[in-house]
Parts: sequence; C-alpha cells; structure tokens
Amino acid sequence: DNEFGSCRIDVSSFVASKFPVTIGEFASFVSMGGYHQKQFWTERDWAWKCNDKVFLPASWYTPSSVDSTWNPADATQFPARNSYVMRNTSLLLCLGRTESLEPISALPVFCSLAEARAYATWKKCRLATEAEWYRMSFGTISTPRDEAKNSPSALSM
Repeated sequence: DNEFGSCRIDVSSFVASKFPVTIGEFASFVSMGGYHQKQFWTERDWAWKCNDKVFLPASWYTPSSVDSTWNPADATQFPARNSYVMRNTSLLLCLGRTESLEPISALPVFCSLAEARAYATWKKCRLATEAEWYRMSFGTISTPRDEAKNSPSALSM
C-alpha cells in the first residue's frame, strides 16, 4: 500500500523458493493429515480452522461421485497416499464446473493465509515478510515512490 507514504526497512539475506507451492505439493500436506495436527497451526489459525470446519482449501471439495468413504474431516483416514487425495478431490471452478486435481497438480495452490502458514510450518520453513516479497519482486528494499524520486526508470533492475 502506498496511501501512507514510505519507509526504508533493512532486509537481511534470506532464501526463498523460486516457484509457488503447487496443488500437488499442498496435497502432500493434506494427505499427511496436516489439517488434523494442531502443531502446524498457530492458536488463532487452529481456532478458525476448527470453528469453520476447514479440512481442505476453500476451492477443493470431495465430489460424491468418487469414493464415498473419502472424508477429509475424518482424522482416522490420515495419513493417506497423496495419489488417493489427488484422485478423490476436485477443484471447484466457476459455474459449478469441477476439475480433478491430478491433471492440474503442477498449478499453484490457492489457500488461506492460515493454511499457508500451517503448510510452511509443516515444511519447516516460513512465509516471506512483506519487505522480503518486495525485495524479491523488485530487487530493492525501497518503495517504487522512493525509486521514482531517485531514478528516471523507477523499477529498472
């Protein structure tokens, strides 16, 4: 956001993945029972997950036309094979259309911040800070407004 001016933040060196988390990678978290293991979730995120009965990302669902015994809310079904989760879960598209997760497993996953934090904890890493995202995006830690003041080409790298 740029409504309130800018500030300069020192960003220490860090390592980040070059690619976003894929549907297939996130399905591994699901298949290992990540939604049923409190240690991966912050207290607030766990409360949200339990209160809203969240067991999959919002755009994923389990169609009744597949294995009727597959129920992601049932903790006794985990750990499961990743291929089983991928085969028995679909992505809900617009106008009620669906797509099996298997053929789209290399696409980026869309999930909530709480789910992303839990996945990162499960992977023994963390999410990038806003300043780190900015540095990854623009190769600098100053804001575009600062760059515009100091350079004729604001975001040249």
